Amino acid sequence: MRYQIQDQDRRRFLKNSAYLGTGLLIGVTASGCNQQVPNNASLNNGFQPSIWLSIGEDDQLRIVISKVEMGQGISTALSMLVAEELDADWSKVNIIRADASSIYGNMATAGSTSVRELWSPLRQAGAAAREMLLAAAASHWGVPTKECYTDTGKIFHSPSNSSISYGEISLAASKQPLPPNPVLKPENQFKIIGQPVQRLDSIEKITGAAVYGIDIEIPGLKYAAIRQAPLFGARVKGFDAASLTSKAGILSVINLGDAIAVVAETYWQAQKAIDTLEVQWDGGDSSLSDDKIQAEYKRLALQDGKVEVESGQPETQNIQKTVEAEYEAAFQAHATMEPMNCTASVNSEGCEIWAPTQNPGYAQSQARNALESGVQKLVRKLKDKLGFQEEAIQLHIPLLGGGFGRRLEQDYVIQAVEISQQSGYPIKLIWSRAEDVQHDFYRPYTYHKLVADIGSQAELLNWRHRIIGPTHGRSVGGAAYSPYRMNYRKIDYHVKKHGVPIGSWRSIGDSHNTFVIESFIDELAHAAQIDPYQYRRNLLKNQPRILAVLDKVAELSNWSKRSNLPANRGVGMAIHSGFDSIVAQVAEVSVNSSTGAVSVHNINCVVDCGLVVNPSIVRSQIEGGIAFGLTATLVSEINIQSGRVKQSNFHDFPLLKFSDMPEVSVHIMKNSGLPGGVGEIGVPPIAPAVCNAVYDAVKIRIRRIPLREGVLNS
Repeated sequence: MRYQIQDQDRRRFLKNSAYLGTGLLIGVTASGCNQQVPNNASLNNGFQPSIWLSIGEDDQLRIVISKVEMGQGISTALSMLVAEELDADWSKVNIIRADASSIYGNMATAGSTSVRELWSPLRQAGAAAREMLLAAAASHWGVPTKECYTDTGKIFHSPSNSSISYGEISLAASKQPLPPNPVLKPENQFKIIGQPVQRLDSIEKITGAAVYGIDIEIPGLKYAAIRQAPLFGARVKGFDAASLTSKAGILSVINLGDAIAVVAETYWQAQKAIDTLEVQWDGGDSSLSDDKIQAEYKRLALQDGKVEVESGQPETQNIQKTVEAEYEAAFQAHATMEPMNCTASVNSEGCEIWAPTQNPGYAQSQARNALESGVQKLVRKLKDKLGFQEEAIQLHIPLLGGGFGRRLEQDYVIQAVEISQQSGYPIKLIWSRAEDVQHDFYRPYTYHKLVADIGSQAELLNWRHRIIGPTHGRSVGGAAYSPYRMNYRKIDYHVKKHGVPIGSWRSIGDSHNTFVIESFIDELAHAAQIDPYQYRRNLLKNQPRILAVLDKVAELSNWSKRSNLPANRGVGMAIHSGFDSIVAQVAEVSVNSSTGAVSVHNINCVVDCGLVVNPSIVRSQIEGGIAFGLTATLVSEINIQSGRVKQSNFHDFPLLKFSDMPEVSVHIMKNSGLPGGVGEIGVPPIAPAVCNAVYDAVKIRIRRIPLREGVLNS
């Protein structure tokens, strides 16, 4: 299997037919199969569908991946959809990464949407190709199409026992009329979908041949390092560029307004130079701190907020017990293993970018805006010459060394374009780890106030949840839906901005809201003196699919035997429904009686994500989500102090160590229907499962994460 980065724009891609080899080329619009093109000639005459696949006379199947690969296995999963309907030989499948272009529709890769969005279009493209190949082979043999069938990259004629490979018939197939409504396989005929096939990019990653953003090399490349304003909102007041002129390799020092960039022959020359540069900053709020934000949020928690959800009628007659609690979730950074970087080349011909971004279309538009806002002669020349149309800016997307939502923001892309524009060089901008940690778009700090009333039969009567955070969607998201049965539910919120940049963090608002909701449900269970598992069952009687997942995780974790655990050891459970999937987790932990340190020993996880495309990828994503969520539960936290981020690297923003990773068991429920998302869902339940287990072990309720100082200090 071969892996290629598409390093040319679409027009060159189509004109250079040797790149694909002659044969069958199938396109399909992102919305479906209504506009397809069966041959290169039509494409070169101006019809511009999304190009998904080709079969060359070399018998190789090439599938264009328009979603971004950042380790989640989407290149393999999407290829499986095409290969299944095509009855392809998996050993002959090759992937080509698409450049940014509107012809692919939504290229943003976030929210566990890739398979869900492309489930139908890619299967239709594969099915259309299969029918064209069948028709071509039948015509070649002079037999009825119904006597032919496809299997593992070949067409067979049953009566004559003849066969022909896809490559051999591909040119003839390209001349066949396009089937308007290709027939998709029923699930019981799947041979590839549902199987744990090997990832298509594994060998390249193992051997080091895979190309990430930080690996990009182009002729004449120079390197840029950056120092951004330490305080949120500050601007450059002054700096001594002359102090760097004598340093080896230094080519340019550039003022970006809220940052200084140094361009040099090598990255280390640039980074060492900027480390020594004296910069004066102006503005920013040096009084901003965690304590200040918390105090503001606590004050707002006492006031009615804007109503997000209100359903049912409040029950006032049958209240036996009222439970109140306040919860907090700290700021979190993304800390992707590959720091932010971008390569850009701005010249008289336009702008070419190599950006590891989760949002290619937005990055392309932001780069265009960055150029338009400049005052340089080069910019005016570009504007006069090209008018800043989309064609003037080419954006290539290499592999991403982690995303988790951070690379939906395009600040580093804009910086790279501006540095190249002002310096006159093609440059590769690489952020240091300190810049990466201190200039993230963080998961927000949120504050929660909850009040619930329990009836005489332990029923949940009234539920009130107030959320305070800096944005609506990223603060409230995930709280509006609850599968639990209750008479009355009200969710209201306050939005209070504080100047800290906020972005999408893996599972978005579900990450902190599931911690709050599932922890509070556990509190209600104990207040009602009912086993937490049974309490959830009672509230989920009208949710059979969720209940099945809950029952399965209780069975696999031996929940009924939890009373046999030794002292200071406990188990806790949590469930989550989101991204069209359901997940339940049971954590077993112990608490050190001297230090309060929490050790997580094992996690049992059950997931119902609908129809499974590749179970190996599902397990990997769930395990990765658990590790990601555990890091934010146990060890990592971003603190704001004197208007800036206190942490700067992994010594004070630690990630979970291998030695701290528990044993994880993932059980996938069998289900039909459409696939659900899997990239996000492992994260939300892990924090409440662990914190509920801590309560089971030592009867200390955790209402703030992370547990960085241990239970005794929480």
